[in-house]
Amino acid sequence: MIKVLVLCGHPVHLSPRAAEQWLREEVGKLLTDGAVTQIEVTTLGSASLRWGRQWDYLIAIDLRAGGDADERSVVLAERRA
Repeated sequence: MIKVLVLCGHPVHLSPRAAEQWLREEVGKLLTDGAVTQIEVTTLGSASLRWGRQWDYLIAIDLRAGGDADERSVVLAERRA
C-alpha cells in the first residue's frame, strides 16, 4: 500500500463550512479510481498560539498497487488541534 499525504488550505472565496463541504465532495470523487482504498480528511489547528495555522486540512490517501479497490471509504476525522 502507498500513502499519499496532501496539505491544503480552504478556498478563500468560500466560508469555512462551505469549504469543508466542497472538500468532502471533491475528495469523495477520488474513490472512483480503483487504486484508492481509503481517504481520511483531518481538520488541522495551529501548533502554537504564537504562530498562525499554515494549512487547514491534511488529506491521507491510501493507494493499492493495481486492481480495483473492494472496500472504499472516506474517513472524515473530526480531530481539531
